[in-house]
Amino acid sequence: MSASRAPDAVTGDGRAATYGELAERSDRVADALIAAGLEPGDRVGYVDRNATEYFELLFGAAKAGAVLVPLNFRLAPDEMRWILADAAVSLVVVGPEHAEVPAGEGVPVIVAGPAYEEWLAGARPRDPERDATVDELIVLMYSSGTTGRPKGVNITASGLASGVALFGSCFDLGGETGGAGGAVSMAPIP
Repeated sequence: MSASRAPDAVTGDGRAATYGELAERSDRVADALIAAGLEPGDRVGYVDRNATEYFELLFGAAKAGAVLVPLNFRLAPDEMRWILADAAVSLVVVGPEHAEVPAGEGVPVIVAGPAYEEWLAGARPRDPERDATVDELIVLMYSSGTTGRPKGVNITASGLASGVALFGSCFDLGGETGGAGGAVSMAPIP
């Protein structure tokens, strides 16, 4: 769907972002991650409710060659601590309600809101061109752990693209049923 038909790319936590804003902010996220010392393959944690920051981090981490590790905000502190350690996260972005996330010693925690905006303000709005290749891991999502500890589920760039394409083919996302001439999809992420 083109940006002209549906200018808002994502809406979350009361804030909408256009395609252009999402591209610019994810470029800033990528630059900020690199400035923080993250290398390709390093892990970036995310703990919050559905918010536009999730998509900024998803695309920004991929642009930096990093891997996003989204965590369910309902996890107990011990569960979060275990997953963040198992994933070996290098940095965590959290919502204001989750500022006390047990990220581990020496792991920077950036709280969404003024601190996150300040972090992005110091970053350049340009793609660092470190994008993950189609077979590289871009998301490490943990299972519920119903049979023991949660397990990391590897999602590659091609796997995510295939999933999005399959979803779109099943639900007429290019149709005329949604607002602004296109379909609207509710995505409960993470």
